[in-house]
Amino acid sequence: MIPQTEDITLITGEEVVSPPISWLSKSAIFNIENVVAVNASEDVIHFSRSDMLNNWQAVNVSSQTGIKIRGSLTNWQMPFGISKWRLAGVSPPADLIVFESFSHGSWHADNVSKDTGEQVSSFPTAWVNSDVNSAIAQENIAALNSSATALLVFSRRGVRDWEVVDVTAKTGKKVIGEVTSWIFQDGSTSVEHIAGTSPDGSLVVFWKTPNQDWQAVNVSAIAGGGSITGARPVSWIDFQTGYVAVCGLNQRLLVFRAGFGGTWGLVDVTEITGVKIAEVYTVYQLDDQGMVTVLSARGIDGSLLQFWYDRTVGHHPSKEWQVFNYSKATGASWTSRSTAWVTRTAGGQPMEHIAAVTSQRHLLMAWDYGWIRILTDRLSRPFQLMKRQHARRKIVVLLWDPNRPTDPAPSETAIINLIFGQTNSVRDYFLENSGGRFTIDSAGVFGWFPASRPPEYWWGPPDTADSDGDGWINPHVQKWAEAIRQADPQFNYSLFDKNPFDGDLNPDELGVLIVIPQNTPFGTNRHALGREFPNPQPLVVDGVTIGTIAEAYIGNPPNLGVVAHELTHLFLHHGDMYWTFHNPYAAGHYSLMDGTYLGTHIDPFAKLKFGWLRPHLIVRSGHYSLPSIETERFVWILMNPAHSIDEYYIVENRWRGTSYDKQMPDVGGLAIWHIMEDPTVFGSVPPPPKVTPEQWEQVSRGDGARRAIRFLRPLIGETSIDDRIALRDGDDPVTGFDVLSNDPNPQHSSLNWADGTPSGFTIKNISPAGQVMTADIYVPW
Repeated sequence: MIPQTEDITLITGEEVVSPPISWLSKSAIFNIENVVAVNASEDVIHFSRSDMLNNWQAVNVSSQTGIKIRGSLTNWQMPFGISKWRLAGVSPPADLIVFESFSHGSWHADNVSKDTGEQVSSFPTAWVNSDVNSAIAQENIAALNSSATALLVFSRRGVRDWEVVDVTAKTGKKVIGEVTSWIFQDGSTSVEHIAGTSPDGSLVVFWKTPNQDWQAVNVSAIAGGGSITGARPVSWIDFQTGYVAVCGLNQRLLVFRAGFGGTWGLVDVTEITGVKIAEVYTVYQLDDQGMVTVLSARGIDGSLLQFWYDRTVGHHPSKEWQVFNYSKATGASWTSRSTAWVTRTAGGQPMEHIAAVTSQRHLLMAWDYGWIRILTDRLSRPFQLMKRQHARRKIVVLLWDPNRPTDPAPSETAIINLIFGQTNSVRDYFLENSGGRFTIDSAGVFGWFPASRPPEYWWGPPDTADSDGDGWINPHVQKWAEAIRQADPQFNYSLFDKNPFDGDLNPDELGVLIVIPQNTPFGTNRHALGREFPNPQPLVVDGVTIGTIAEAYIGNPPNLGVVAHELTHLFLHHGDMYWTFHNPYAAGHYSLMDGTYLGTHIDPFAKLKFGWLRPHLIVRSGHYSLPSIETERFVWILMNPAHSIDEYYIVENRWRGTSYDKQMPDVGGLAIWHIMEDPTVFGSVPPPPKVTPEQWEQVSRGDGARRAIRFLRPLIGETSIDDRIALRDGDDPVTGFDVLSNDPNPQHSSLNWADGTPSGFTIKNISPAGQVMTADIYVPW
């Protein structure tokens, strides 16, 4: 699970200082991994390892060619010919040099600047144009001229001499620093692209086709994003779409996406992941279809970060970026840009490699099978009916009043503000919990509608034989239909039926909330009917069938929590988590879905399944920090795949602040949740402490909301729950003790698996409660 490291410098004896580049090649039947970097003497060093020898070797390319290189290089592969592999770099006098590999370990150098009369001042980028209309591939290199005032493109086809074109002169657009390039086929036409940073901080993209000379567009002016740094951008192709990643304002990772007709879009990856960067490094993909794309970058603390999206699990590059800290996963410290490549095992499994240079001038490689990424993505798979929710749901609110003198109706304005207000509202509650990924919009608020019968009728006994012939047995079922029908003259339900062919109006199309005056809050989700007797009939209005609806007895003053709770059932399919008996693992006030209407946050397991969290797997023992869930949405995940990938712990930092968690009984601290996703496990887990087998059997074995989610309070030996001591605060002598895998104190909760065995995880040295908390985490490997 943990990436393994290998010090190539210790094996070969060759130190390097420049960012490395890499590629894969073949010699006879053997695959060869290749890495090239420059040492402190400006010699080009070629490292290689074959399947046959399985050990790194090094060749000094500069000793063979007599040419030194200042800084980094670029590389490309020719589609045919004896000398397939090329390198390009800048010699100390600013000459552009191309190295050609005629056989493994044998190199020849060509001075392109002498051929063209143009020197360069930036590190180059290169691409090959293999247009199907030409029998000979064309090599291309782009770099800035010697005065850094013009973008030049050097090209040659076959054995012809190198030629140069001034792209700035053709387009009128200048760039600063390094550029990136890509090419893709538009039918039978190759479209060449170069991207760089303009002097005013805009992203500029140049493009050329066989029938159209170089053109340029200011992508920032189209897509936005503000100024970007002059550092080298990184580009890739995904489903015939070009992407460019840059470091933008406030150290944000920005990804620009080419659209149809010259349009461009922008994704703020930092906004999605919560992680800032100092520079983008490199990108690689795990297959030809680009289903998994991994982008490396340097964090603001110097760490090597890996961002990714995976289309195989439904992730889309515009929404579903994930990230992990590769330096923390490996324990390594790199100082240069990284390079990456992918090999395959004999069984076809992708093996991912990443290499960079350390401060000791060592070329250090790490490799793994992508387990951190794979497990992180697996955490987002649905659980029962809970799945990723990135949407704005429409809801119509129907105010229905049974006219009880003891329970007066609040004003319509008070209800509107409670549900849809800018702050202190259900709408805003969902925005805060989801980090802006989910909320509700008003489709209308109607009423108050007066009840058709006196108050005592609605809470009277069922009319099982329908003695009055009105078609109703249960008054509560009747009142839902009455409220919906009373609003019908003012509201057209059919306008929200997105699939008119099925005739059903489901909650994803329109949520129906019936609000009823009552001094104490209470709520339900139920299936609406149009008639009960003699046979149940669907409720049809405006030609559409109304299914599940939510109702909220609103409370006095109007209660936010009851509405949020019922809408979480209706839209997000989260189950109830409250208990009819004492359970030491109950969520209490630390999940909206327990028996609480305080309006505190939803539990982190639900947020994880809804796609609202930023999960960080802890795979190496160390000291970690965790910002509050209310503001940054980060959690720690403690999982041991050797035990199970369906059982793990979620650790969140709960902090009141000014959030909706300000109603928490405890001031703040770490909340630890034990999660069991396998129904075989949570369906057979034994009763918790202080719970009898008879009580435990009252809970359905398939009730994942109750059985699969355990809140590990610090103290579990009590016979009642005290929500004031639910969180772990290092300053609190009652709750600040270390969390052990098997605590000998029976009053303390332990990190045991469902089968009772110790997990091996330990959390020590917990900091005082705060907006950012720290702890030492020990993992069992």
